[in-house]
Amino acid sequence: MLLLYALDFPSTNASRMGRLFWVFPAFWAFLVFKTVTSISPSTSWYALQSNVHMGFGLFFVGLEFVRRETDLRLPVYAMAASGCVQGLDGVWQAAFGRDFFYGAKPLGVRLTGTFSTYRVGNLLSLYMPPMAGLFWALPQRIARHKRLLATAAVLAPALFLLMGSRTRSAMIGLGVALLVAWFAMRRSWWKALLVLCVAAALVVAFGPYRFSLEGVMNDPRIQDLWPLGLKVFANWPLLGSGVETYNNAFRSLGLKPFTVALDIPHPHNVYLQLLCETGIIGLAFFLGMVFLLLRFAGKRVLPRARAGSRWWSVAALFLAAYVGYLATGVSGHSFFRNWWLGTALLLLGLALGFCAASTRPEFGGGARQDRR
Repeated sequence: MLLLYALDFPSTNASRMGRLFWVFPAFWAFLVFKTVTSISPSTSWYALQSNVHMGFGLFFVGLEFVRRETDLRLPVYAMAASGCVQGLDGVWQAAFGRDFFYGAKPLGVRLTGTFSTYRVGNLLSLYMPPMAGLFWALPQRIARHKRLLATAAVLAPALFLLMGSRTRSAMIGLGVALLVAWFAMRRSWWKALLVLCVAAALVVAFGPYRFSLEGVMNDPRIQDLWPLGLKVFANWPLLGSGVETYNNAFRSLGLKPFTVALDIPHPHNVYLQLLCETGIIGLAFFLGMVFLLLRFAGKRVLPRARAGSRWWSVAALFLAAYVGYLATGVSGHSFFRNWWLGTALLLLGLALGFCAASTRPEFGGGARQDRR
């Protein structure tokens, strides 16, 4: 990617985004600054360096992958295959008590698939919207009802594992992604929102303790981790304590959590994490970047997806998956968890790359052969 940008930048999708492209490298340059000025530079560098190729590097890969509109087919197939296999492994784990590949047992009543942790739910919540794009990605010579059945068959195991993992943040993210996709395709979004609210109310009222109002309010994040994050922010309000230094920061203040281990590395809220580790400036930078990139994509995706364009509908699903990631971040992992960040940025990169590539002369060139 560096060679491409250094030797032939005018040919890239990045160049077609104009000055907007540079907001993303600028944000990561700010994170490098917050690594250098961190209260624990070694801790910050460890978090940042692993994301060079496994995290934010995948944004550029996604951005430059698309040259024709049919180029989205391969990512859809890849995520559909991966998500379905992961889901089938969850079905096997539920039936036999161990996952098929590694022999991992469920964590209590929570399924894990090959991950050996319920975090698999967060991966599936990112994959499932693009997986739904299989309906459009399959050759159009296949009858509509057969494409619909095939898509449902691929999604069903992944949904089973997601529900079996009982990952609340993932379910919230998937719900938001579905709303965004529904809105992008000009469906009655308020009806979808009503259905999701009713479903959420039923889960809270009749679901397992983990999903009850009492279970949510007694969660260590609300009781312990978020208050610690706010105290860290109060001590370093403008620029924060440094990348991935939540733990170092509250320890330096003589604080400790009461309900979780002392070595807890992050507050399980990416916005609060950015606030206490990069300050008001860092969080504002991130939110501003996200707003600008989503506006760029939304102005191009929404009109065409609402008009029923096949591949623009798929692009809308990739964009919706990233918005779902933003919702998951309210109670999810560390912002710098590379597999989670990398997957989300790959999805965003693919959506933005599709938008940028749409101005290329060859962009629709595969349309004639696309029925095969």
